[in-house]
Amino acid sequence: MLKKIMLGILILVLLNGITLWAEEDLFAKAGVQKIQEKIEAPDFTLKNLEGQDVSLKQLRGKLVFLNFWATWCGPCRIEKPTMEKLYHEFKDKGLVILAVSIDLGDSLQLVRSYYEKYKYSYGSLLDPENTVAKMYAVRGLPTTYLIDREGYIIGLAIGARLWDKEGARKLITNLLEKPQK
Repeated sequence: MLKKIMLGILILVLLNGITLWAEEDLFAKAGVQKIQEKIEAPDFTLKNLEGQDVSLKQLRGKLVFLNFWATWCGPCRIEKPTMEKLYHEFKDKGLVILAVSIDLGDSLQLVRSYYEKYKYSYGSLLDPENTVAKMYAVRGLPTTYLIDREGYIIGLAIGARLWDKEGARKLITNLLEKPQK
């Protein structure tokens, strides 16, 4: 009897290890650094392009793709169309994309024109004083954080990614399918 219990425990431990390894592999294939420590994402409130306040805290229960960018950033221009594709694939499944513009000055009109020109439909927030970018220690653009449904940072990508590729799509699918705690 004790052998059966020990075997059952061993199998559970092995399955848990395999699951964790598989998730690590998903992050790596997407080009995203998995954050091991339990770090709560700093809350913030910024204006969107319609002038409404949006806070991170109000998005609890959603998987948040928090992307820092600027209209003058070449690598940002490369990844933004792939973010649009990702958004359309997962927006009804619990993914929220927040693109935080760090353009200085009168950024509202600049970012609004940019969004209209390229027909982006996911959310953009304005951080013209880089307050939130500093909270998140952004050192280069683009920088993307993945924040789980409980509000913890689970992933980080510095530099452009092709978010519509299979690796990123599998990662997002996996994160959205995880049961909420």
